[in-house]
Parts: sequence; structure tokens; C-alpha cells
Amino acid sequence: MTDPVSWGTGFEAKALDDISASSLMDSPTLFRSKIDGRVVPAVAEALDEGLGGTVTEMVSSIADGAVDAELASKWIPQGVPSGTKLLRGAFDENGYVSLFSEDENFHVVAEHRPLLAEDIAGIVHVPLLDSEVDFELAFVDQAGYVWFGVLTDGSLYVPSGPTASVAAASRGGPTVTEQVGGDTFLMDASTGVRTKLVSVARTKLVSVGSSTFAGLPWSSWTGPNGLTLHQGANGGILGEQQFARFGSRPLVTSEVAAIPASGSVAVSSTNVPPNIWNAFSWSGVLAGVPGVMSKAQGTLTQWTFTRSASGVAVSAPAGSVFTPDFAQHADGIVVINPVKNNTTGLGAAETDVATLISWIDQAYHFAKASGKYVLFVNNFRDTNLSPSSAERTRLDRINAHLATYGRRCVDLASYVGSTRIYTDLGITPTAADLAQIALGNKGPSISSDDLHLSEAARVPALKLITDRLSELNWI
Repeated sequence: MTDPVSWGTGFEAKALDDISASSLMDSPTLFRSKIDGRVVPAVAEALDEGLGGTVTEMVSSIADGAVDAELASKWIPQGVPSGTKLLRGAFDENGYVSLFSEDENFHVVAEHRPLLAEDIAGIVHVPLLDSEVDFELAFVDQAGYVWFGVLTDGSLYVPSGPTASVAAASRGGPTVTEQVGGDTFLMDASTGVRTKLVSVARTKLVSVGSSTFAGLPWSSWTGPNGLTLHQGANGGILGEQQFARFGSRPLVTSEVAAIPASGSVAVSSTNVPPNIWNAFSWSGVLAGVPGVMSKAQGTLTQWTFTRSASGVAVSAPAGSVFTPDFAQHADGIVVINPVKNNTTGLGAAETDVATLISWIDQAYHFAKASGKYVLFVNNFRDTNLSPSSAERTRLDRINAHLATYGRRCVDLASYVGSTRIYTDLGITPTAADLAQIALGNKGPSISSDDLHLSEAARVPALKLITDRLSELNWI
């Protein structure tokens, strides 16, 4: 059999005479040996871990197929040009299957595209590359190798070495899987960089937010589904407190705190000030001393740190980090409804949108599971919220950023600000509701007050979130 790939002295090989990719896969080429030796041992577990059950096995007969109109509509808003082609595959007797199988898997992969690298622990991902090579689609590993791809002229791209022309790729050698002390690591054989694979704790559901999440009837769903809720949401708190407890942006002291042998000490912090009215507390460790950081209800300028047990007096210097106990749950399935009260300008909240977006992204990256099991829920627009208000502008900009997470973001704002939630509740919107819906706001019939959903409306709101968790096959 003639080798259907032209191997040059450089880094690139292309299919000849429109030869099919499936012929390439069936041939005794270096490419097939790369797939056998590189992909099969390391990727299957990580793919299954990262994408749930949507990826079934691994690479098989590969051919490119045009994107249909429905799929293209999901890709194009994320910056993928129309006419983009996908590599798709079929099962074979050797157990190889492509990353994509049926339409529902196309949809998951398409909508996860910007995050797929992290979905599957950086082993193989499917980005469009800004590169000197005109890729339509390429499979790239964490070391910067393009293992195969499709160019804009339709030819198949199969490198024989590191693709130096890929602008954004890091350089390095083949990655191998290692077992160290019961843990699985990916080791770059050239650079020595090693990455630990962390499995998701599927029985943990972690809630991060403020009053919207604090009020949802989570237990009605977590218990029957075998999950334990780790509630990190509290009414009236800001992003500062949300992420301090989650651990992605912990409290850092701004002055020396003399922790006594027993009892409490006042603690100052400028990155997480006590700039909320409600009482709030969370446990953790400050300067090696376990305890609780708290504030009473009211306007205060300092936190109170109370040690959990008597011991030796410790001086915590300025710049000491209060490491939260709650961070131990960051390996679970994390659902975040971020910074709603920052958009309203509550208290002395941070309101700069760029800063808030950086906190949101930081929280995503802080999640511990290699598959990044993080689901964002955007913020609904309060009843009577003015379309011209600064709050509305901030909220819409935050929601627009959350939308870039694709299927990892639930559009609660559109649901609450439409007739859909009324239909699901079996009620007819009033004239007052319709006036609010026309503005994209929450209507009075589904509200306990201007800022909060009614108890009844929280049920379908929760279902919107849990349905997405099921669609992603995380549960």
C-alpha cells in the first residue's frame, strides 16, 4: 500500500490526491503510530473525566464534514467563521472513535470550544489557532504539538515534529503519563513540566453566590441525586466575600494582627473589607492558626478572627493570607452566580467591570478538577431596574462575559425576564409583569420584592440550572 501522506523534511505533511482521512488512519504511517502510541494510553480517561459521557471512545476513521446551520449558529458567535469544518469519525473494530460522534456531541464540543483545552486536562484540545498555518481545525497537545488538523484549503495536516509555526503554542517534547504515589501526572519529556490530573468529586455540589443562590431549594435536588450541598452563598454578600470563602481570592491582611493564645483579634483587610451590612463568617487558617473570620451585622471597618482552640500567641504580619476551609470543596461540581451585589454598588463594593471579570475568571481557574467542572449562572435584572442605569450597564457587561463560557453558563436572566418562567409556573403574566418583561426585567408576580425571586419561582429557576448539569452529563 502506498503511504498516502507526503512526509517532508519540515514539520508538515498533507494528504495527496484528496485521499480520505480514513485511508490515512488505516495505513501503516507514522501518524497512525503516533495515535496508537500517544493518544490511546493517556487521553481516554481524561476525555471521559473532562467531558462526562459525551465522548465515548477515541480516534477512528476521520473525515471532515460541513457544519450544519444550527451548529454554525452556535459557533459563529464565538468567533468561528462560517464554513468551518469539523473532524468527525466512526467506530471501528479496534475501539477507535473520534472525539465527535452524534449531533448531541457536536453541540457539546462546539459550545465548549473555547474551554475544551481545560475540559480534557490539556492533553488534546480543539482550538482555532492564530497561526502562520491556515488551520480550520487542529488537535493540539499541551506541549504545542499539532497531531493532525485540517487546513483552509481542505488538506489534511500531519506534522512530523513540533509545529514551530503555531504562534500561541508552547514548545516542548512528547508528553508521557506517569504514576507517582498513586497519582497520575502528565510529564513533558522535553521541558520536565509535570501536571497532575485531578478527578472531580462528583458527589460534591458547591454553591457560590449571594441571596439568589442562598434561597434556591437545592436540597430538593441534591439528596435524590446522591449529592452533598456545600453552600457558599449568603444573602447580601459581594464578590469580595464570595471568592474569599471559595478560596480563589482569599482575604489578605493589611495590618499586623496579634493573635492571642485564646480568643479573638481585630483584622484589617483592604482586598476583602467587611463592606457588607449582613453578619457573615467563614472558617480557615491565619498564620497557621485555625479559626473563624467574622463580622456582626452593621457597618464595620474590621473583621474579627477567633481562634478555634487555645494555643500559643502568634503575630500575623501584614500580607498574611486567611486560607479558607471551604477551598477543600473546589474539586467538586462548582456552580457560581457571581458578583450580583457588586453590579448594584452595594456598600463599598468593587464596581469596576474589568476587575470583576478578572475575579470571575480567577474563580474558574481555581476549580481543582482537571475537567474544570464549573457552571456559571448569570444574573437576572431586578424588578424596576432602569435600562439607562449604571447598574444595568454593569450587569449586562458581566452577563456578556459569562456568556463566553458557552454551555458552562446558564442564562437565568433571559429566563426570568421572559414569559417562559410564567408558563413553567402555570400562571399568566399581568400587565405589570409584561411591562417589566418588555425591559428584560423580573416581573412582580414572580418576586418576593424587587431584588428577589418568590419562593415559587425559585423552583423552576433551580430546574433551569440542574437541567444544564444533566445535559452536560456532570451528574
